[in-house]
Amino acid sequence: MNGTPMNIKNAYATLIEAIAKEKARLNQAPSMSVEEVITAYAECRDFHEEFDEIRKSLYHIMNAYKESVVPNRMVEEGLKTVSTDKYRVTIKQRINASMLDKDACFAWLRENSLADIITETVNAGTLSKVAEERVQLNEDLPEELFKTSTAYTTSLTNLK
Repeated sequence: MNGTPMNIKNAYATLIEAIAKEKARLNQAPSMSVEEVITAYAECRDFHEEFDEIRKSLYHIMNAYKESVVPNRMVEEGLKTVSTDKYRVTIKQRINASMLDKDACFAWLRENSLADIITETVNAGTLSKVAEERVQLNEDLPEELFKTSTAYTTSLTNLK
């Protein structure tokens, strides 16, 4: 890049440019052969998978700054808030809690007038799987209770 050291901002600009080119190629898909479309899809899918790993790595770096590096430096300097020409950064101590024994915790919450924070949930992926299984048995979910939809997806397997 013309001797400019690569950094996050440079990489972002390059990525935006590449995505714009890929969008343009996608718009050309109706005039492409099936092999060209499959190649374009495979390249996009492969990059998406690689990018997911990049995104995860970047998340861990960002989180290290957010949860450790910046707060530790500010605590060392005795600062709670810092302003720069672009940002204002404030640190505060956060407390996290999780349940070790769900039933015992629910009982304790109820006994301590905190039952209103207890909620039941159904995992969306599990519900979709149940819907799929019921369709295979010719048994739909009640339309008045559930919203369902059907869509095609594409599976691509590397042959080499």
